[in-house]
Amino acid sequence: ELLKKSLNGIINKVNTSNIQNIIYELFNENLIRGKGLLVRSITKAQMTSPKFTEVYAAVISVINTRLPDIGNLTLQRYLISFKKAYKRNNKIQCVATTKMLAHLINQSVNEYVLAFEILELLLINATDDSIELACNFILECGQFLTEQNVNLLNMIFESLRKLLQEGNVDQRIQYIIENLFEERKKNFVDHPAIIPELDLVNDDDKIIHR
Repeated sequence: ELLKKSLNGIINKVNTSNIQNIIYELFNENLIRGKGLLVRSITKAQMTSPKFTEVYAAVISVINTRLPDIGNLTLQRYLISFKKAYKRNNKIQCVATTKMLAHLINQSVNEYVLAFEILELLLINATDDSIELACNFILECGQFLTEQNVNLLNMIFESLRKLLQEGNVDQRIQYIIENLFEERKKNFVDHPAIIPELDLVNDDDKIIHR
């Protein structure tokens, strides 16, 4: 109970400017014993404050270099949460979980292939909601996916172009797709994969889960 309160307190005060100090505090806690508590604390905080998703993903990215079990557990729980939300058509939870998964991919906690698997799932039997979710997801990690495998990303954009041409989607969704194409032309400059303040792990230290 004390460990749970301590981890919650630390996670609830993390932001871009204090993240390095916060990570130092976390490593002073018993993270091996409290790995489930830490993941639950981060998940709860991220679901409540999605605007800090990049920060929480960066925290996991650093911890993953020393305790990869925690990175793996975070991914597993988010994937389970996403699957459940997708089946139940819980849009709010789908948005939050895919946003976190996108930034865990940006941080190379998970291999980028996962992003294309998620996009394939969202677009194979496309609805207005799943198209919107796919577009938001691409905004979050499109810059990183362009660097990793531009050919696969081109195929996703071709699928979106066909959906536009068929004209079976809502006008609001058409606008979202068109906006995504504009962002792509600018190489997602307004949606960087990782901002400099959160780029905390050297490539040699990254442990990428598959």
